[in-house]
Amino acid sequence: ISIGPLSSILNQWPTQTQNFQHSVFGKAIVDAAEIEKKQEWSGCEISKAAIEFYKSKCFEGESLIEKKLILSYPVPRKNESTEIDGYVIDWVNHPQTGIDANVVRDAFAPPFNPDVNEQDKFKMDEWPKVKIKLCNTLKFVKHVKSLENQIFVPWCSHKS
Repeated sequence: ISIGPLSSILNQWPTQTQNFQHSVFGKAIVDAAEIEKKQEWSGCEISKAAIEFYKSKCFEGESLIEKKLILSYPVPRKNESTEIDGYVIDWVNHPQTGIDANVVRDAFAPPFNPDVNEQDKFKMDEWPKVKIKLCNTLKFVKHVKSLENQIFVPWCSHKS
């Protein structure tokens, strides 16, 4: 999530089906895409500029940070040995989602048998990268969930 200049254009073509095209572009989208590319997990980070703006506009008692829907968390980064503290959305604990470690684990593709076909061989080649994201995502789930809702995944070593 980012903040910054944004432009919006709405085009309409007069046809029987009333076609519309809505385009949005600007620095906020570029910044959000750049932040997203650096992350090595499945999560949602809020840019420093966006969180500072939010903090400056939020009234005490109404803050999503106070309500723990926005959390401070060390976000895992690609090609970096250290995590960078940032603010993230707690997408795990919303009462309507029913998300736990099992749901997260099952959402990622498991390793496939490379002898089945070329498509599955490609998936097997991609598994090491997927596994890193899965383990980092499960680390976040462990961080925000109570112990009774956690599972142990033997090939992920959690240090938190």
